[in-house]
Amino acid sequence: MAKSPSVGIDFGTTYSKMAWYNPIRHQAEPLRNNEQREQTPSVVYLGGNQTRVGDPAQEDLSIL
Repeated sequence: MAKSPSVGIDFGTTYSKMAWYNPIRHQAEPLRNNEQREQTPSVVYLGGNQTRVGDPAQEDLSIL
């Protein structure tokens, strides 16, 4: 019987991280974001018709 993958999320104040449990290796492995980093800034930008998360949101906020 196949098991569904398990994912863990650490929502941090400054950065957030995700990992999944690899049943073949019997260990947790980090997941990377769109920027290929293992951690994402805990920033969300809601403006106009767009929503951005992480590094893109931080860039949008730096121009304000």
